[in-house]
Amino acid sequence: RTMGPRDEPIITGLDSQAPKEAKDLVGPKTGVPGAPTVVKMPDQVVAGPGSSPQIVAEVAGKPEPKLTWLKDGRPITERDLKLGHVEIVDLPTDQPDTVKQALKINDLRPTDVADYQVKAENPLGEVESQPTHVKLDRSMSLRDKPIVSPADEAEVPSGDQRAPEIVSAPSEVVAGRGGSPVIEAEVSGLPKPELTWLKDGQPISDRDLRTGHVEIVDVPTGKPDTVKQALKIHDLRPTDVADYQVKAENPLGSVESQPTSVKIDRSLSSTDEPIVKVLDVPASSRPGELEQPKKGAPAELPEDAFAPTIVSVPEEVVAGRG
Repeated sequence: RTMGPRDEPIITGLDSQAPKEAKDLVGPKTGVPGAPTVVKMPDQVVAGPGSSPQIVAEVAGKPEPKLTWLKDGRPITERDLKLGHVEIVDLPTDQPDTVKQALKINDLRPTDVADYQVKAENPLGEVESQPTHVKLDRSMSLRDKPIVSPADEAEVPSGDQRAPEIVSAPSEVVAGRGGSPVIEAEVSGLPKPELTWLKDGQPISDRDLRTGHVEIVDVPTGKPDTVKQALKIHDLRPTDVADYQVKAENPLGSVESQPTSVKIDRSLSSTDEPIVKVLDVPASSRPGELEQPKKGAPAELPEDAFAPTIVSVPEEVVAGRG
């Protein structure tokens, strides 16, 4: 509405030969009006309880865009900001026609676990960033530096893309009541797969995660094609006894892990180390590719080998409750 009927229309777009780095999104010429574009925004921020993580967003556009921060799709209000638990801080930038802001969360708590976005508006248009997942990791202290995961799928050559594969996941985890067992799953695939955790076949909901009883934490791998996550259960109770799976998806396909059975052993205390059982399968093996014994080729056995024999097993066990 700032333009008149005789003004030359403004056509914005990226030339097909233009570089795709974030710094080049605005174009080489400064001062040219354009709708807002999200230049940088992290995928995920993981931090310990009581810490002060921040989400840094960088947005380009002219006129200068106005930024609004969203938590689970709803604007963060002035009232939220006045309490001091959440802060919005303007940051300097050396890029022309660019706004850089940080959303800082003080004294991180379970209620802060959510998806955060930035919405940018100017007279020529508006844009919303992809969500940044903020997660709480109780194994981290408030002094530990938050783990910020940027998007790096664009760095992967398209020819190397492949569907997800489960690299490792335990078959069973046994812990004492009140313990804190962990299920770790490692998945490979390009683009990096999105992981969803299932409990007895049903997705673990955001509500379950926000109570702090269950946590999902990303574990760094240093590999561009591998995702590793840990499902942590705090204060293990009978309702947690179930089969857990991880479902991995990317544009080329999806896969589910074999179930991990979580069990309570009353002989273990809450401070005892959980017992994790992993199937011993070679990493190079795939379903249907396991080497089969050749027909007609007898197995080589030592001279003193003999068939299994039951030596002892009780007929009955009687004990008091507890």
